[in-house]
Amino acid sequence: MRVRFVAEAADGVTLTLRILCFRFPLYPKKEKRPDPRKFTKKRFEKMLRRERKKAEKKALKAKEKTEKKAEKKEEKKTSAADTVRLVLNLLSAVFPRFVRYLRLDVSRLIVTVSTDDAAKTALAYGAAAQAAAYLSAFLDAYVDVRHPPAREERIECDFVSGKTRCEILVAASLRVWQIFVILMVAALRFLAAKSKSKS
Repeated sequence: MRVRFVAEAADGVTLTLRILCFRFPLYPKKEKRPDPRKFTKKRFEKMLRRERKKAEKKALKAKEKTEKKAEKKEEKKTSAADTVRLVLNLLSAVFPRFVRYLRLDVSRLIVTVSTDDAAKTALAYGAAAQAAAYLSAFLDAYVDVRHPPAREERIECDFVSGKTRCEILVAASLRVWQIFVILMVAALRFLAAKSKSKS
């Protein structure tokens, strides 16, 4: 079973998580519409009382926190260098497996380059084509990239519209056991680094 993250871009950008036949929109988030039935006098007064209680609790917690900070002695904090070292350590353990397990399905990748000037458009088109070639070579070398038979991949040059457009449909997927292995490796490396720093 694969866990898929599907990114699609045309007029807007959407990111969806797919597990089997289930879809979970990740971006953009759905806007909640207000329920007019909730806007009654009784509900409004209840909401005000609840907000007042929250503010009182928050003020009390802030006071207690300030007092505890004043009583406590300064504790030794992990330096920024140690944090960076830990992050790099985790990345060095996780990244090779992540790249090896990751699968990219590129169904649509259409870039239409256009600016308000013909010369600029030609230069931008050349830069985009070169960048796409480098990126494609890198992905083919390190990632399992799949290109469906009905795929659309091209970079176009438009001297009329004056607006660059992108149409993208890419799915990145990992198997559930692969995600579990990556998390286990990261957890073991993290615990080893923590125990080493304590000794």
